[in-house]
Amino acid sequence: MSITRTSDMLDMHVLRDDVALDSERLMPAVLEGKINLTMDWPIVSETNWTQGTDLVSNYTIPNSTSELQNLENFEGQVYAHLPSPTTPTGSDSYFLKILPYFFSVYALKYFVVPAILFICICKLWEIQCVNLKDKTSDLPLPKGRMGIPVIGEMLHFLILGVSFQRARRNEFGLIYRTHLFGRPTIRVSGEKFIKKLLLGEGQIVETKWPYTTQVILGTDGIVNGSKETHTMIKKLALRALSPRFMERYAPSVQRSVRNHVQSWNSRGEIFMLEECKQLIARTMMTVLLGIEEDDPDIQKYITSADDIINSILCIPLDTPFSVWRKGKKAREFIFEQMKMKLKTKMECTEEELFGCANIRSHKPGASIDEISASTESVDSVLVNIIKIAKLEGETSIRLRNLQNLALEIIFAGTQSLQASSSLLILHLSQNLNVLEKLRQEIKTSGLWDVPLDEIPYRKVNGLDYLSSVVNECLRVTPPIPGAIRVAKKTFELNGFQVPKGWQVMFSIRETHEIASGQEKPLEAVHLPYNPDYFYCNKCSKRNGILSQETSREQDCHICHRKNGPFSFIPFGKGTRMCAGANYALFVLRVLAIEVARSSDFFPTTPIKFKLIPMTKPASSVKVKFNPRE
Repeated sequence: MSITRTSDMLDMHVLRDDVALDSERLMPAVLEGKINLTMDWPIVSETNWTQGTDLVSNYTIPNSTSELQNLENFEGQVYAHLPSPTTPTGSDSYFLKILPYFFSVYALKYFVVPAILFICICKLWEIQCVNLKDKTSDLPLPKGRMGIPVIGEMLHFLILGVSFQRARRNEFGLIYRTHLFGRPTIRVSGEKFIKKLLLGEGQIVETKWPYTTQVILGTDGIVNGSKETHTMIKKLALRALSPRFMERYAPSVQRSVRNHVQSWNSRGEIFMLEECKQLIARTMMTVLLGIEEDDPDIQKYITSADDIINSILCIPLDTPFSVWRKGKKAREFIFEQMKMKLKTKMECTEEELFGCANIRSHKPGASIDEISASTESVDSVLVNIIKIAKLEGETSIRLRNLQNLALEIIFAGTQSLQASSSLLILHLSQNLNVLEKLRQEIKTSGLWDVPLDEIPYRKVNGLDYLSSVVNECLRVTPPIPGAIRVAKKTFELNGFQVPKGWQVMFSIRETHEIASGQEKPLEAVHLPYNPDYFYCNKCSKRNGILSQETSREQDCHICHRKNGPFSFIPFGKGTRMCAGANYALFVLRVLAIEVARSSDFFPTTPIKFKLIPMTKPASSVKVKFNPRE
């Protein structure tokens, strides 16, 4: 403390380390203006001494007393042996001593102990899941993690998406164990291992869909039907979508694509995903289900299709306005409409279907497919299935089989194809050199000025670079990134056991990445778009023999021809291969031709992708279309 005498006051400056002042003895002098008091520590309260505060800074009261001669006597009495404001005493000192212990106990109780318990529970969960392996097999389970109890690694899968899958693959290899969708899972990628799964359909693995899928799609079609039902319907559907029949459907597809692209050009900026949904849904309704595009209820069909798709994998909560109830109502609507359109066809005689009583005698030597496709009217895929079944004497097919097939067409044909078509346009808009090369091929093929619906089906499929453009879209951004099967029995895969009853998930996206020879960083969305992967001149054969120059070049590049058939599987392979592959490829090729010939287009918003559960652009992505002069 320092005290200095002025003419009429005593200036008192109190340092932080000084002992505290006796407020009772000092207060009267301050109030009378005898002392000008300043202190080095901050003010604790803005109240003055008259309200009981002991700490005052720069507090001055005008001189109002004449007893200044007594200041010298007061000067020696201002000290009191009390602690300074920074020195805790009594209960404050005790509290500061126990504070570290309090926080230690708090952290131990609410953080450390729960964390240890959580780790122990997860470890026990891991042990329990691993013990579900087939103990009769000497083979080990693949390496991996089973996540947290009940949930497994589902949160990682949904939130981190592709980066999680790539990280696990980098850590554990092409085959690893995890816990997804409520079941212990073996996840597989790579051509060699997926080939065994796809060729082992019905023998080592089988398809099992959730309860919601079985209810919505039914159990009398391809997806959930018995082995006999699946085989019968799949065989008929493949024939009704064969190239011979596709030639009949082609003009309808081409007219629909042309009309929609013209609409895009006239409207300018559009939401790409939504417009592709309208295009694909309307085309599918006409060609596959036999619903005319000018049908007044066409939008109701499209809305019902959306409700069906949304309810395939949902919580089966049957409440008003729930997704589940909407899906069931949409199913009933489609069932009723298909009954009205198909029942009379199924009850028709051969003469009523084909125009004569014995169609075979009028076309001797013709195949059943040729006879079915020879009628003047252009029938839908479902009606052609009825015709083929009638000619083959297939009596086991029922109306319910076709109703279930209609739902499966909506499920499989709408979502994946609308995603692929919007992705294709975005890839072309970002790769102008590819778009220009495609235009050049169309011109050199003499198709630049030919009306779209007059280009023959085989001519469209004969454009090599066009096919490469479409295939590359399906390679780098496969709309269906993977599939799920269930092990029918314990089997071996690369030295590991896949236990019976375990879920087997194989990745189409990662298999394409591995075959490309390019390891993607964890955050990358997709491989670089490069149609030359399919349109490769370096591997061309001359008279069935690779030239010496070509043999040398093979070692320094990667293309589709150097990989096996299971390195590119956007439609799957084997007995479960997509029945609508020919139809989907034709729609995408026709769309690419039309936008290349008639439009200049570019995105006007940032391009964002959704990768789970399906690869597609975000619904917010807009593209600007201008008619090409």
